[in-house]
Amino acid sequence: MTRRKRRRRNPGRRERTVKKPAHPRAAQRRRGRRPTLRQAAWRIWQAHWPAMRFAVLFGLGVGAVYWLLRRETIARTVVVPFTESIATCSGALISMLGTPVQVSHRVISGAGFTISIENNCNAIFEIGFFLAAVVAYPAAWRGRLWAFLVGPPLLYAINLLRVIGLFYVGVWYPDLFNEVHLHVAQSFFILCIALLWLVWVRRFGTRPLELARILG
Repeated sequence: MTRRKRRRRNPGRRERTVKKPAHPRAAQRRRGRRPTLRQAAWRIWQAHWPAMRFAVLFGLGVGAVYWLLRRETIARTVVVPFTESIATCSGALISMLGTPVQVSHRVISGAGFTISIENNCNAIFEIGFFLAAVVAYPAAWRGRLWAFLVGPPLLYAINLLRVIGLFYVGVWYPDLFNEVHLHVAQSFFILCIALLWLVWVRRFGTRPLELARILG
């Protein structure tokens, strides 16, 4: 048998320790942690930027419409004639349906019932609401022109149907008038605005995928 000699350690000499290499995946995670967080933040910003842009522009548009309609000059020269035209057209259509009515400014009277068209029922703010959504969504100028030319007259006609329907509800079912006026008719008109805007987006929107990002 041969004895192996043990090496004596020199106290003045430091031994070199070799570090084991770290696992490659762990090292990669440590190296890429900060860039990954920055990339994730940037991706979140990019994913939500279309919705943020739409929300900001839409809010500014609605605020501008509300501010304009609150001006006394606009109310006197635009809102009042617009409201009276709705009363006149609705009264004419009701008379054509066989119910004689009288129209005075914004009031329609006939068949033992009287309805007054106020600012919340003239649809002028809702039309501005629709146009603000059109301006906020990215589209070509031709698409926006189509919305400005077709949207307001179509919503005006739908509002006439709403006023006529409310008049006959008041004549036939006066106890249900407030419920139908506040809940059914208003919800129906808002739904029509939303559907019209969605149809416009699908036809004229320049970024089809952006709608899913905004709504989702």
